[in-house]
Amino acid sequence: MVAQPVESSQLEARLSQLHALVAAIPLAAYSDQTPAEARRTAMALRTLESMLRTHVSAAVRAVDRLVPTRQASQLLAGDFGLDAATAHREIKDARVLAAASAAERAAADGRISLPHAMVIGAALRQLPEQVNPEQRRLAEAQLIVDAASLSPKDLTTRARRITELYDEVEAVDAYEDQLLTRAETRARSRASLSMWDNHDGTWQGRFVLPELQARMLKTVVDAFAAPRRSHLEQLRLSRLERARAEVENDKPYDRKAGEALMALIEHLPTDGLPTTGGTPARIVITIDEAKLRSATPATLATGERISAGQLRRLACSHGILPAVLGGAGIPVELGRSQRLFSAAQRDALAVMDGGCVAPGCDRPPAWCEAHHGGLPFADGGKTDLNQGYLLCSAHHHDAHQRKWRFRRAPDGRAEVDRGRGWERHHRYRP
Repeated sequence: MVAQPVESSQLEARLSQLHALVAAIPLAAYSDQTPAEARRTAMALRTLESMLRTHVSAAVRAVDRLVPTRQASQLLAGDFGLDAATAHREIKDARVLAAASAAERAAADGRISLPHAMVIGAALRQLPEQVNPEQRRLAEAQLIVDAASLSPKDLTTRARRITELYDEVEAVDAYEDQLLTRAETRARSRASLSMWDNHDGTWQGRFVLPELQARMLKTVVDAFAAPRRSHLEQLRLSRLERARAEVENDKPYDRKAGEALMALIEHLPTDGLPTTGGTPARIVITIDEAKLRSATPATLATGERISAGQLRRLACSHGILPAVLGGAGIPVELGRSQRLFSAAQRDALAVMDGGCVAPGCDRPPAWCEAHHGGLPFADGGKTDLNQGYLLCSAHHHDAHQRKWRFRRAPDGRAEVDRGRGWERHHRYRP
């Protein structure tokens, strides 16, 4: 249903009614719900929040059209209880959303979230100048459909290849590479590091890193800090040692990450820095063999895309494990000769799955374990790549306890049957 225009007096009256309705709900009412009811309520309120934020953006844009930007920032800062910089960001976001009127209406109706609509607006603003109105409409409509199954992050990756709806693949590759190069250049110019002494034996800091370098750092940190299925090893420990191990596993992730960073610093190859200090992490990059030397973007195992220029630069100075699609393979079939999946198989699964394959899970490959998706090894199963699936620790436990079934679809994507039919993760994989 299309909303009908209303006069200013009607708008104020309806907003007053909405205000009264929300104010009439006592906060204590939420605590009287069952967990299932509270979850549904939270979802409904999140949807309403996104719808309201979209209306706020439309109102901000109206102020922006009538008042010079600096004055508008000051006015909105006073009205919303914000600082001028935050109000200015509100204005910039409202302008981005103006580029995607259909996506904005979908967000206002609650069909997609405001962050999804913002991604679509930014994508449409970046389309080449030669794109005609019909192609722009087609791209926006497809991204609205994709927003129903993709996270804002995955939708951003999808949007960089939206021109494939009407363009040849070579042009799509070139367009995506241009966007990635521009974003990497901008990110590199914003890189920073600040550290200060707390005068209590500790230091504190903050940093800003581009996507690739941040992922490389996180890969190392996760290798130290990611949760692991250690119960089998703990059977060999004494009761006191198991208690200590449980305390260690209960640490918050930021604590574990801090300890991982310390370990990383202590193990840096300082004898060769800065000329030969290699990258102490294994980064898997996927690219089609036929495009290895062309200006074609590549994919990290975690799903992020990097430009061809970034790939060539890394290949000169860093240890990269290339997963070349269509190229010479590596041993991936171990059969009954080995129970655990090899490092090469784990790298291949990271490329194939991009993280935990349980629908809706966002755990990256470094947090996952390789699961025998066919027969368990103890029952005669094989440690072969086509039997392997990445699962985070929690979903790995569920898969065994609840006897999930797994299979590979013809396109190579993992599908899971958790007792209600075959499902697949909607993680976007270019």
